[in-house]
Amino acid sequence: MFEVQTYTLCEGYVNTWLDGNDQPIRYQTQREAMRDLRDYIDDCQAAVDDGYLDEFSNDLIIVRV
Repeated sequence: MFEVQTYTLCEGYVNTWLDGNDQPIRYQTQREAMRDLRDYIDDCQAAVDDGYLDEFSNDLIIVRV
């Protein structure tokens, strides 16, 4: 299993990506995790380009759990 983890000041890298039931999202493959991470980054960059966000944190990693 793999998950996308976000850097936090208090806990270091943790999984903050949640599904519709507030459960941590985990992926069967690294490729699936990378696809969602790329989609997230693309969406955030589009929001910056469109003026909806000033910037976004890209301090994310994929780890095996």
